[in-house]
Amino acid sequence: MGGKIKAIKARFASIQGQTSELKLVERNLPVETPFTDKRRRQTHSFVDKEEIIGRDGDKAALLELLLEKEFQSEENVIMVKDHFELKMWVCVSDIFDVKTIVANIIKSATNQAPNQNLETDQLQTQLRDKIDGKKYLFVLDDIWNEEGEQWFSLKKLLMGGARGSRIIVTTRSHRVAKVTSKCQSYVLEGLSDDDAWSLFKKIAFEQRDADSTNPVFLEIGTQILERCGGVPLVIRTIASTLFIKETEREWRSFKDNELARISRKDGEILPTLKLSYDHLPAHLKHCFAYCRLYPKDHKINIQTLVQLWIAQGFVKQSDPNQSLQEIGLDYFKDLAERSFFQEMEEHDYWGMRCKMHDLMHDLAESVAGRESRILDSNSNTSEVDEICRHITIDFQIFPSFKGRKLRTLLPFPYQKNRNRSETIWNLIISNWKIEKLVNLTHLSCLDCRSLTHMPRGIGKLTSLQRLSMFVVDERGSRGGGGYAADLRELGGLNNLRGQLRITNLGLVKNAKEEFRAANLKEKQHLESLVLDWGYTTDDEEKSLEDLQPPPNLKRLSFFGWRGNAKIPSWLSLLTNLEFLSIRGGPRLAERCRKDIGEDWHKITHIPRIRVNGRQVQFLK
Repeated sequence: MGGKIKAIKARFASIQGQTSELKLVERNLPVETPFTDKRRRQTHSFVDKEEIIGRDGDKAALLELLLEKEFQSEENVIMVKDHFELKMWVCVSDIFDVKTIVANIIKSATNQAPNQNLETDQLQTQLRDKIDGKKYLFVLDDIWNEEGEQWFSLKKLLMGGARGSRIIVTTRSHRVAKVTSKCQSYVLEGLSDDDAWSLFKKIAFEQRDADSTNPVFLEIGTQILERCGGVPLVIRTIASTLFIKETEREWRSFKDNELARISRKDGEILPTLKLSYDHLPAHLKHCFAYCRLYPKDHKINIQTLVQLWIAQGFVKQSDPNQSLQEIGLDYFKDLAERSFFQEMEEHDYWGMRCKMHDLMHDLAESVAGRESRILDSNSNTSEVDEICRHITIDFQIFPSFKGRKLRTLLPFPYQKNRNRSETIWNLIISNWKIEKLVNLTHLSCLDCRSLTHMPRGIGKLTSLQRLSMFVVDERGSRGGGGYAADLRELGGLNNLRGQLRITNLGLVKNAKEEFRAANLKEKQHLESLVLDWGYTTDDEEKSLEDLQPPPNLKRLSFFGWRGNAKIPSWLSLLTNLEFLSIRGGPRLAERCRKDIGEDWHKITHIPRIRVNGRQVQFLK
């Protein structure tokens, strides 16, 4: 690949060297090739009112914005025509070039194209001559440009109109709406169920009204409409396809088979949605295509998605003061503003989640191509070739899957039987040594309840920022057949942040040595620490003093501590501690009883305290 790139660059250099010889002149005006012309979606201002369904409320709202009055009659469109002296319509689409737009405004106002040889200054003079002093209505349709400067350059040329002039900008990007106006944007929602059915019925049953009341067609049509999301363009496209299908069998076959594939055809839907994708910066294109790994209608955990983007190297750090997680969240917001995600919600346990519209998922699948796959029990694993780099898989079929050069291997979400046996995980990590993953930043294993130990060598992953859980080997800290890590491997992992949970502490053999070697107090970025001793009773010789956490800790939990019941002296040093939980340790819980416990006076500085699940202190 490197050789090919060098050859291409050499050809470019050779061509550039011939520019003077061939008397080629550089032009600032974008030149439209047949390719760019083909991919631009041209619009126009004429719409037959008979074709408009379910937009009466929207029309009234826009009339109010335009005319600063409330109107009820359908004939008020005539009033709009009388209200404005000059009306113009320009479709922008892909290329936002001020000179081209100005020329098209003049063409719309005069029905005559200006001389192509005119410079920008001459064109703006013509424009101002046409609009100065006139109350005009100007529709700038299908804008994708998000650069404020370009918009302001055009806006300055449009300021000469009379008071009451209006500019309407249409876009599918919330960001464009913010850039082009300080006013509240008017969001065009999807059609209601009744209006969606009216539009669908009008097209699909145009020449056979009787079928529109047939219970079978009604049932199938309703199920098909659920896929359309109230989007008129989608409804029209699918209804037009069904117009030529006249039997119940054909409709049912379409619903069960073709509907899942229709947006991959060269029809109306996918090319229109792909226009949104084409306007994304390169780094956002990678992030969006990666979302193909989530099944349709899946609720996506936004924080996890960002971490996956980071793991793939999609998130680039330009500002050292901003973490990769923060930058990744900005990436997500950029995509959400462009409507690539929907149904954002905040859950108490899961955090922020969202969904992708089915058609957006189809688009992600289309642009991801053969690099990403979802494999379930119905998939043919032999179809996965060497190009495939990212896979979501049902682990029940994993043994039949040949390992390849993968970068992502995700479990199928919410599968009913999530049997992750030792055999399956051995297949995943065959000849893989964890100590070589020196750039790994996140290792989450909270859901791995059957985890028996941590792999030896984990202490070399000094880039780790998140290690949700460290499991002491059930057979003792030196068990695991020589493959288990002991607590000493935590010693150098000082970039850890967020929460760390250490389990099976009661099984540590050389407690004093290993507790101190874990070096918890140097992990300055930790916010929450859970010390879980398990269900052993051999704790008499183990001391909490040797597990001193960092001074900035905010949350601390003791589970199952049955040894020396005395509160450790370092607890008074945790001045930022906001929450303390003591659970399953009867002697320690007794000493921390509110007001009467021997150690209560040592912990009164902590705002929130829970003992055995019961809140004993809550200071606001």
